[in-house]
Amino acid sequence: MVKKKKLLMGSSIGISLMFIIIALLMYSQDKEMIPQQVSVILYGNTIDRWESLKQGIDQASQDSDVEINYVLMSTTHNIEEQLLLIQREIDNGADGILLAANDSEMDLSTINLPYKNFPIVCIESGVDNDNITLVSADNYSMGENLAKVVKDKENSIAKIAIIMENQQRDSVKKRFEGFYNQITEKFNNLTYWERETGENTPMLFVQRELTQEAVDVVVALDNTSLEAVIDATINLNKKVKIYGIANSDKAVYYLDNKKIKMLVYQDEFSIGYIGLKTMLGEEQYDKEEITQYIKYYTVNDSNLYLPEIQRVLFPFVK
Repeated sequence: MVKKKKLLMGSSIGISLMFIIIALLMYSQDKEMIPQQVSVILYGNTIDRWESLKQGIDQASQDSDVEINYVLMSTTHNIEEQLLLIQREIDNGADGILLAANDSEMDLSTINLPYKNFPIVCIESGVDNDNITLVSADNYSMGENLAKVVKDKENSIAKIAIIMENQQRDSVKKRFEGFYNQITEKFNNLTYWERETGENTPMLFVQRELTQEAVDVVVALDNTSLEAVIDATINLNKKVKIYGIANSDKAVYYLDNKKIKMLVYQDEFSIGYIGLKTMLGEEQYDKEEITQYIKYYTVNDSNLYLPEIQRVLFPFVK
């Protein structure tokens, strides 16, 4: 009788353990099927400027079964708003953050993270924090390369205006440093255009500068600045030579129409793809390796339609 009770008890325990194991396996499988949620927080208030980067992120998210939520700012220059957006997305359950920082001096230590190593990766523009990876092309080298083209194409007596917008972003600041260190080897007639108090849009301040100061060349180091130069010169019917660093469809359109002399264009599709893969821990690169994988291209009207350039400008066109 005692033996039978022991056998029954042993069988019951065995069956119970079996059900527990099955339940745990089913829970584990269900949990793995739930996609991770990643919030992509971008500076600016329009997604159009980020089309190539978005395509890269979307491709990586499909490959890794990850849900993506894109978040834009209501204004263009507000460090507090972007910090609030980061905190909001984390509080709402984001498993990781991809961040194009509007201001590289933003203090991410003010963010209440759910755990110590919560994944945040910067794309295109970073923050002053060595613990946070930046996925970007070599911005200093892009500025340097832009200057080399201007040196090659323009006479040393030319007067060159440099648009000093968005210097709070490390990407633009490094482009300026690379451009300046190279351009001053040949040119000494440089002027620096900055907004005055009350000028709420870059296009208005560029129009003011164009009417107040005669220049031969205007250089813009980011999308917003380059598009402002395009709009201002069209509005004023001004003829100046325009060089720039940008990734927008508008910049490519006016390059094709010879309004822009030359464009440095970084591979933002790869920035988006590698950025998400890095955040997920599927790919790991050091700083030097990232800049080797993220290429940039010098584009003008003569090489615009080469297949390798077209693949970078329009990676989402099959």
